[in-house]
Amino acid sequence: MRFFAKPAARIALRIALIYAVFGGIWILFSDQAMGFFLDDRELLIEASIYKGWFYVAITSILLYFLVLGSTSRYMSQQAYLRNLLDHIPDMVWVKDENGVYLSCNPPSECFLGAREADIVGHTDYDLVSREQADSFCQHDKKAIASKIPLKNEEWLVFADGQRVLFETIKRPLLDENGRLLGVLGIGRDITALHQAQENLRQELARSQSYLDTVEAIIIALDSEGNVTLLNRKGCKLLGWQPEELVGRSWFEHCLPSPEGTQKVLPVFKALLAGETELVEYFENDVVTRTGERRMIAWHNVAYRDSEGRITGVLSAGEDITMRRIAEAERLRLESKLLQAQRLESVGRLAGGVAHDYNNMLSVIIGYAELAMGKTAASESLKTDLQEILKAAQRSAAITRQLLAFSRQQTIEPHVLDLNKTIESMLKMLRPLIGEDIDLLWKPCLTDLLVKMDTSQIDQILANLCVNARDAISGIGKITIETNSVTLDDVICSERVDCAPGEYVMLAVSDDGCGMERDLLANIFEPFFSTKKVGHGTGLGLATVYGIVKQNNGLINVYSEPGKGATFKIYLPAFSGSMGEIKHPDSTDVPLSRGETVLIVEDEASILQLTARVLEELGYNVLSAGTPGEALRLAKDHLDVISLLLIDVIMPEMTGRELSGKLCELCPDLKILYMSGYTADVIAHRGILDDGVHFVQKPFSMKELAGKVRNTIDS
Repeated sequence: MRFFAKPAARIALRIALIYAVFGGIWILFSDQAMGFFLDDRELLIEASIYKGWFYVAITSILLYFLVLGSTSRYMSQQAYLRNLLDHIPDMVWVKDENGVYLSCNPPSECFLGAREADIVGHTDYDLVSREQADSFCQHDKKAIASKIPLKNEEWLVFADGQRVLFETIKRPLLDENGRLLGVLGIGRDITALHQAQENLRQELARSQSYLDTVEAIIIALDSEGNVTLLNRKGCKLLGWQPEELVGRSWFEHCLPSPEGTQKVLPVFKALLAGETELVEYFENDVVTRTGERRMIAWHNVAYRDSEGRITGVLSAGEDITMRRIAEAERLRLESKLLQAQRLESVGRLAGGVAHDYNNMLSVIIGYAELAMGKTAASESLKTDLQEILKAAQRSAAITRQLLAFSRQQTIEPHVLDLNKTIESMLKMLRPLIGEDIDLLWKPCLTDLLVKMDTSQIDQILANLCVNARDAISGIGKITIETNSVTLDDVICSERVDCAPGEYVMLAVSDDGCGMERDLLANIFEPFFSTKKVGHGTGLGLATVYGIVKQNNGLINVYSEPGKGATFKIYLPAFSGSMGEIKHPDSTDVPLSRGETVLIVEDEASILQLTARVLEELGYNVLSAGTPGEALRLAKDHLDVISLLLIDVIMPEMTGRELSGKLCELCPDLKILYMSGYTADVIAHRGILDDGVHFVQKPFSMKELAGKVRNTIDS
């Protein structure tokens, strides 16, 4: 800063120029005038003397007014500056290069505790403690050395113990030649400001601690969408530190692009525009620092400044990601449960229908076989009877499928090697699917032991291969493969019908037309079919489903239009050793050896038919239509009865209850149960207890003869 240099030079130069111009004009014109008017030398000398005194008088007057004007202006400027300086609330002072005060204003007087007259001409060492004076002088030297304004804050302690935070700005004063003249200082007491700032910091810290204890995400955005506040929960969820995210755009860093911004920005703008003060509930995805998406439920409110202007948005959010996942899982499980319940209801209905139907078919099949056995029957009559028998057998096959779906099919499980069982079926399957379709067999290299009825494996493969064949138009390929798999808790948690453990996997795949996704939910329902009318009954996959469920397994389907389908069946692996292999029954009809059979059946037509069949086979038959009648016959013929052939369901008591009473009379009595369904005989959904013999209605003469013979001989 040039200290008073330029104003002084301008004043002096102006006076000198005026004096020079006036003096030059006076000398030039006064000498010429005297020479023109005076010829006398003595008069000329005397006039020159008076002219000189007159010049002195005129120039003195001129100089007086010039100096007076300049001095007045200068004093006016000084008074203005002084008045301005005196009314500045901050302390202002000037020191020379040696630290001697040249001037100061009233606030400086108050601070130093002395009048200006007592301050000017003294240094800080004369006015304050040595320690404070050293600090002042040190800062003066720094300002001089830096040659730029220098800001500083320091605490001052007065004699009375009062502590004051003092803020100063000092800069060097230079003349027009850049020579140092001194130091200009401006200072103020910022103790109150500092205390207010400290109180504000403490209040902000306290507010932040409150926000950090809240188990919700708290975030504030300014009008540009930049983050101005983020609590601990928000930092933890998003993976950012506050200093990393504050000041950055929320929309660019924390929302998925572009769908997140497209969804949230209109709500943000509506809040800023004052169209709404509050958005009670709003859900959107956020993106964490690692790129993970989380679903947040927000409560949003616009906040205003002291003048009532909306300056941003404050939001409180709850992470509902796991809740949404759980809800989706619940809906998925509910859907599966409803489907299972629907199938279960249909299964119960199908089982009941099959029971009544089997009783009628038993009569039809039985009497047809008896009629065919008559040698006197003509060939044309035998042909008619064969057609009746075929139709009845086809109807019986349908009832077996219904029973399989309803898990009421009678089965006799044995431990078997799935690979060997399938290999024995391949010759039967290849003609079934036709010559244009290749059948590929990919067995697991290890033994795969399961405990189930061999006939059920036959039913599963036959139905799946026929279903695959019908999905292929022209040339194609069907693949059967097996493997050993482990289903863990993670996999089983996705299904309600799965228990962790070791399983045997049977897969049947085709490269046919495939299925739409919305069809997959219905394919296991009975009578549901995508085939043309007359092509299939709609029970094939329902039968497979029932068999799998009856054996505590599960089934998955993978299919897309044009990409074929894959059915994967998982059956519980048997961990024991192979049991005795059951050999096929002989093709001959086993006959009686003179034994007596007690038949108990509440259906009169079936009772009459069964008695005739057994009599044709050479057995002595005792017939009872009620449990009471059976008990009376048993007591009368206790020593001759070899076998009890008993229906499961009867009005007075169940077959099992009656057999228990008869066994009390004859402990060695052999028992063969029969029924159109097996719910009361079967302990575990169609699986016969060890040692229990059962024949499923409808049965042929050969089946009944074999069961009776095997039961008596067992």
